[in-house]
Amino acid sequence: MKKTILLILLTISITSCKSQEEIDFKVGYLPNYNYTLTQKQISENNVKYIASDEILQNLKNNGVENPTITKDTSLLKSISKTGRLKGNEFPIDIELLESNNPSLTSGTKFFGKSVDGKTKIDSIYSSTMTEEKKRTLLPAMESMMNQIKYPNRKIKVGESFEQKKPNVNANCRCHN
Repeated sequence: MKKTILLILLTISITSCKSQEEIDFKVGYLPNYNYTLTQKQISENNVKYIASDEILQNLKNNGVENPTITKDTSLLKSISKTGRLKGNEFPIDIELLESNNPSLTSGTKFFGKSVDGKTKIDSIYSSTMTEEKKRTLLPAMESMMNQIKYPNRKIKVGESFEQKKPNVNANCRCHN
C-alpha cells in the first residue's frame, strides 16, 4: 500500500514538473500594483556622406568626419503606480526617479489611465518643462508605451514573432 501511494505521488510530481510547451504572454499594467522600471538604452548612429569631392572636403574642413559615428546612452528609472479597477479602466501615475535626459528630469510625473490594456496619458507635471514641450511629449510617451504588440495567442517555447513598424528613411542628398 505504501509503495502504491509513493508511486502515485512520484508520478504526480514528475508530471507536474514537466516544462511548459507554450505560454500565454500578456504584458501590461494590472490594477493596484507598483512597478519599478530601470531602462538603459544604448544607440549608435553611423552617417556616411556621399557627395562630390568638393563638398566632402568642405565637410572635412569644418571638422565633420566621414563617416560620422555617434554613440549615446540614456538611463531612465521610474515608478508606476496603478489604482483601483473601475469598469474596464484604472488610473496610472508614473514618476521619473532618475534620468540623464535634460528634458525628462527627476520628479516629472505622467498621469493617465489604462483602458482595455492601452495606456492613455492625460497630463504631465514638470517644474522645468514648458507647456509646449508637454504638448509635444504627451502623444510621444503614449505612443511609446503602447508600442509593443504581442500576439493574441499562446507562444510556444522557442517561437518568435515579428512586429513591423514604418521605416523612416534618413538618406540625405547634398547638392551644390
